[in-house]
Order: sequence, then structure tokens, then C-alpha cells
Amino acid sequence: MRVNRIEFRPIISGNLLRHPAFKKYELCTEREEPNVEILHKNGLYVGNSQFVNYKKVDRLLEILNEVIPNV
Repeated sequence: MRVNRIEFRPIISGNLLRHPAFKKYELCTEREEPNVEILHKNGLYVGNSQFVNYKKVDRLLEILNEVIPNV
């Protein structure tokens, strides 16, 4: 992303089920949530503004497909 000059931020929330406050709630901590883990480990946020157009979105998809096939 940096090489291609695309601004991004990590997803800040991550997997809230990992938070120590949830340990007392068995319902939350005993189950696995694979999609939440994927987001927790790999999630990022790409901003949007009035300057983003279809050409830029298509380029972002090309870059992501180089790193993560089938995006």
C-alpha cells in the first residue's frame, strides 16, 4: 500500500471477544469466530473522499489482488 501511495489505517476494534472484560461471560469466550479473527489479524481501512473515482478504486483492487487473490 505504501509503495503505491495508498493511505490506510489498521482496523482499531479487532476481536473484542479477546478483551479481558469478556472472560467472565462464557457465552462470548467459549465460541470461535473465524471471521472476526481474520479481521483482527488482517483488517485495514482505506479512506474515501471526493477525490476517489472508479479509476482509483479499480487500481486499489488490482493492488489487493496481487497480494490477496480473489478479493
